[in-house]
Amino acid sequence: MLAPYDSIELAHPLVLKLRGSPGIEVINYQVVFKKAGVVADDRGSLCFIVNPQTRRILFGNFGHPEWAPGAEHVFALFPRLFFSIVGDPRIYLLAVHYGAWESMGTWVVLDAQDGKPLTVPITPLAN
Repeated sequence: MLAPYDSIELAHPLVLKLRGSPGIEVINYQVVFKKAGVVADDRGSLCFIVNPQTRRILFGNFGHPEWAPGAEHVFALFPRLFFSIVGDPRIYLLAVHYGAWESMGTWVVLDAQDGKPLTVPITPLAN
């Protein structure tokens, strides 16, 4: 069976930067699958939480709506904003989480400094 695509393009990067300490960045790409230079599927996404000071990826995932609902590492994550809470030293990331198929989307809060999901039990790709 021939693959439905022969190349992948990372398009439309969205970068959220937390200025100052700890200098966290969230990078989100649209993943475009192509066949003979023509777009075959443009519904994939990649999302990374990165600490540029230590050059570590704190969180990473690939998402696509046609993955099996039971695929624990495949989900879309779209970052929206960083926030903090008075009296709490941590920085948080608010994002929208989409599972497979007909997922409607769920808000999720992550600890931006270590990449751990706090409100939804999602499992990122291995670091």
